[in-house]
Amino acid sequence: MQRGLAGLLVSLVRLQGIEFNKNEDASRITTSNPYVQETIETIALRAKLVGDGDKSENICREELLHKSDFWQSEAQNRTGGGVLHYKKPYGTAGGTAVELLHFPGLERWEEFTCLNSLREVEPQIKFILNDGGLDDI
Repeated sequence: MQRGLAGLLVSLVRLQGIEFNKNEDASRITTSNPYVQETIETIALRAKLVGDGDKSENICREELLHKSDFWQSEAQNRTGGGVLHYKKPYGTAGGTAVELLHFPGLERWEEFTCLNSLREVEPQIKFILNDGGLDDI
């Protein structure tokens, strides 16, 4: 959950409608927004279904509420004319932009560090294929 929730929260909120699609629309977030509330409940319900039932649902909901509060705080507490964006725009237009999303690296993970792919969330497994003697035919 630690690796995937931030990206999942942002992507599902953005997919709910056009209000949060643009890069600079990250600054418009409020935790009371119906899109945010619906997203949190959808993800928490999914955690309940695939995890430890109510325990997983509650842990997931708490983490998502914390992340949405953090997101709103970042959007509303900008000083010096900074505006929260999902990612800094390229070129000179990004002068006052503040990034919400961060890519993982060697530095400490931020609240909204997001992986490039959800495949990076799952642990690697060893895969052994037994051809059942098909090579002998």
